[in-house]
Amino acid sequence: MIVRITPPKSHIYFIWQSSSNNQSVMFNYRILPRISNMGCSSVGDLYPHPDGDDVWTCRMTPSELGQKFMDYDYLLIARADKKFKDRFLPQFGSDNVKDGNLFQILKKLAMLNLIKFR
Repeated sequence: MIVRITPPKSHIYFIWQSSSNNQSVMFNYRILPRISNMGCSSVGDLYPHPDGDDVWTCRMTPSELGQKFMDYDYLLIARADKKFKDRFLPQFGSDNVKDGNLFQILKKLAMLNLIKFR
């Protein structure tokens, strides 16, 4: 779906909470020639993992994540928990976000808005 509805030169920020980053690697490969984030696909507080420490989640504030979005055209919320949705998405005017939602990132006057694309 992403390949059909986004231009080939798109930059897409991919979110998949609490994972080992395998999903991000597969996503990056499948959307080529589009570009996606190579890291920080899981954002917020660290998650407990049976294999030890969570080395994949990036600790950042909503403001810091917003700065990252400035380099992207789209945001794909592939899998996000309620805590992520409640903490990070309201600042962008997004509510009722479901896994699989794709947003277009609109940048105007150093402000960022997410418009549900699909």
